[in-house]
Amino acid sequence: ETTEPETTEPVNELSDYIYGDVNGDGKVNVKDATEIQRVAASIVTFTDVQSVAGDVNGDGKCDILDVTLIQMFAADYKVDKIGEKIPNSHEVVGGG
Repeated sequence: ETTEPETTEPVNELSDYIYGDVNGDGKVNVKDATEIQRVAASIVTFTDVQSVAGDVNGDGKCDILDVTLIQMFAADYKVDKIGEKIPNSHEVVGGG
């Protein structure tokens, strides 16, 4: 029996997200970093919108590099884009 990864709780609109906030609670913190780690381990999958929010370094994927940047942000380092609203004009293309 194959078990599919669960999908995290989605927020429907891109404008409801800020960069780094993959769980949609309005904050960027270690909870978001943990969710990206869970995606990297294939425990959960993100919606396309969550993937946009989680790809804070802009390389097209949510991975350990994004986790590191979010952890730095949570430790009060200034990290470009993180914590900023995602513009509605951002194109959402495929998840992961």
